[in-house]
Amino acid sequence: MSMLMNINQEWLEEVLKLRCFCIVHELDGYKQLYGIQNSDLICKYNGIGPSFFPKKIRNEIDNLNPALKPAALIHDLDWDENDGSEEWYHKSNVRFLDNGCRCAKVKYGWYNPLRYFVVRKAKLFYRAVETHLGWYAYQQVSKKNENK
Repeated sequence: MSMLMNINQEWLEEVLKLRCFCIVHELDGYKQLYGIQNSDLICKYNGIGPSFFPKKIRNEIDNLNPALKPAALIHDLDWDENDGSEEWYHKSNVRFLDNGCRCAKVKYGWYNPLRYFVVRKAKLFYRAVETHLGWYAYQQVSKKNENK
């Protein structure tokens, strides 16, 4: 039980840091973070990657792309609140791309090659989520929302 509480505490601290980053740097969509309880935020944020990926894989993707985690937080909230439309799907994916590029610029100066690496990764994830697999994942979340 203690280990489980420790994991949840670590996850809470991680999510709160991401929330603060989004708000301080005013990422697109950050205002939706004001109206959400920490417990709800923890449940809605699953990291980078679709929810049907095993948690271990999503954790590895997160570990390899830490600069994009704030963009993923807002993206997860967008998807959780989606209306099932194609317009919402594309808008939330573009927001991820824009926020990912902004995260890169905030974290790394123009002279740092990591800045351009993170921008490239944001574009890669954007293209990945804009595929049929991304649309499928979005529809699965939409179905869950209909059953709420």
